[in-house]
Amino acid sequence: MQQWITSDWHLGESRMHLFQRDFKSQDAMVKHFIEKHNALVDPDDRVYMLGDVLDERHMKYLKRVSDFNGKKILIRGNHDRSIPDEEFAPYFEQIVAEGEGMVVSGGGYSFWATHYPTRGRKDMFNLVGH
Repeated sequence: MQQWITSDWHLGESRMHLFQRDFKSQDAMVKHFIEKHNALVDPDDRVYMLGDVLDERHMKYLKRVSDFNGKKILIRGNHDRSIPDEEFAPYFEQIVAEGEGMVVSGGGYSFWATHYPTRGRKDMFNLVGH
């Protein structure tokens, strides 16, 4: 089993120019993300999602999270705010509250994972979304 870190998929985002994402459609972007993700991540790998899973205006893309390989943990971000845990629960093994974080260890190292750069810790290496 390997561990992976990702963030800010913004699945369904229609303002792709803001993210400098050169896709012709939301569906094309999601398909591309899934293909690239699954080329690296095996179904039994652990995936830490550091927030902003999808554009909350496009909930139809939530079910596509199941197409991404791995056992997923969500560390909520600001774009996840309006989506209740019950909606995310079928797709994530664990959901960490918005603004919180968690210690992730692997390969002899530990680090703090959170969505918000302002929520970093001074005593650990920080990985953040945004």
